[in-house]
Amino acid sequence: MKIKNVIFFGLLWGVIYFGTNNIMLFTAREFPLFPFESKISMNEYWMIPYVSWIIYIVAFCLSIKKEARKFILLATLLVVIHALIFIFYPVEFPRHYDFNSLCAVNKFLLSCDNPRNCFPSLHVSLIFLTLLSARLLGISKIMRYLFAIWGAVIMISVIFVKQHYLIDVLVGIIMTTIYFYLFKNRFRESF
Repeated sequence: MKIKNVIFFGLLWGVIYFGTNNIMLFTAREFPLFPFESKISMNEYWMIPYVSWIIYIVAFCLSIKKEARKFILLATLLVVIHALIFIFYPVEFPRHYDFNSLCAVNKFLLSCDNPRNCFPSLHVSLIFLTLLSARLLGISKIMRYLFAIWGAVIMISVIFVKQHYLIDVLVGIIMTTIYFYLFKNRFRESF
């Protein structure tokens, strides 16, 4: 896959994501927290893997040996589905931590990312789509293991940076699994 294609689709995904991040047609809902979720405090260090999601996606796309275009299109459709959910069923994660105690970089990152597009987690969905499709896309076994470890850390990070509920993670995984198998069967001849 060519870097210019990855950059083009990355920018497209960014426009869709940040566009829906700032569109408010309906009042955002808050979900109840599981008891253990309310005990998890904001941990700034988890912001590093949370933001590394961008590098992860670029690295994954550049690692694809076959069917890169089809994967990018599937990922783009997944981003659009999330965007529609974010617009018509906005869910907000409550930020009950001391925003002023965060370092300047984290304040800036969190100010750019409103917490009202959290259900389901797009971070988790795209990471999980890569993990489900890595073998089919010709990514080597060693690279698949590295992506699995990195991806798991990113998926955990969304909880510790207080951007997502646990239910956002679970629904992201379930939705992406269903989505992947629907399209895998449809494109069986090429995958």
